[in-house]
Amino acid sequence: MHLKLGHNLQKLVDIKTTRATKSNDEASRQEAQLFMELMDKEFKESVSLAALTNLSESKFNKVKTLPTSGDLKKLSDFLVSGLKAAVRWFNNGVL
Repeated sequence: MHLKLGHNLQKLVDIKTTRATKSNDEASRQEAQLFMELMDKEFKESVSLAALTNLSESKFNKVKTLPTSGDLKKLSDFLVSGLKAAVRWFNNGVL
């Protein structure tokens, strides 16, 4: 969410800069550019870094469930039956 916030703020600054340029409002354009410079320096260091660290930790700590032995048996049976069918088709000249 914090990373998305940074992108949204950048979009808003771009919109303000574009409008200021179109209306020849130099003060608003400079204000938007100054805000963008500050955001580039401070937001990325504090908020973005913390968000990326948190995201990385969340992915690392996520519980990964392994398939059950029953699921593996079903997969094995399915693959074996498919292989047997392919061999029959091959021997009968279908493939």
